[in-house]
Amino acid sequence: MNSAKRFLPSVLSTVVLLILGASRAGAVLDLTVKNLVGTPYDSAIELSWDAIINTSDPVTSYEISYGTQSVEEGLAEKYETTVDTKSTTVTYLLGNLENGERYYIAVKAVFTSRGKSEKFSEEIVVTPSSVYS
Repeated sequence: MNSAKRFLPSVLSTVVLLILGASRAGAVLDLTVKNLVGTPYDSAIELSWDAIINTSDPVTSYEISYGTQSVEEGLAEKYETTVDTKSTTVTYLLGNLENGERYYIAVKAVFTSRGKSEKFSEEIVVTPSSVYS
């Protein structure tokens, strides 16, 4: 009987560890860029977003894709222009843009081993203007 009492807690703790391990193993990391914000300026848009952290595969840079038609709304298959920031900085200034033109913008992270994020951030729409606040 004493050996059964000692055995039961050991078995229970092993089962708990297996369940916790399985749930963690099944968890999918969301490596999508979040909270993309664009601020319009004269012929430019300043972008900022949340950094992706706590990953075993570090971010090496971010890739900004943009164009004058929405990919998210299905108006275009892909963005017209893509720029690699070549940095882990979470701000970027898109310049040489046309004032009054609507730009649809999304960002992906680029990782050391896995390459680019599978999904873009949510698409934002920003219009540069010579008059801004």
